[in-house]
Amino acid sequence: MLTDKHLDTNTDIYITTHTLASTHKYKQSFQYYLCVLYVKICAQIYLKISITAFKKYTYF
Repeated sequence: MLTDKHLDTNTDIYITTHTLASTHKYKQSFQYYLCVLYVKICAQIYLKISITAFKKYTYF
């Protein structure tokens, strides 16, 4: 009984998010979020590369 209710809730959440995704405003905010996430990942990778390069040049 509990699992059926849980599945219904998940379906409702899926339908709601799908409906929101179809609206233009939500699409824009989602694209913005993805862009921010991408920039953060790039920044982390860049920092890691610079730190390793810095260590390499200072120790050798």
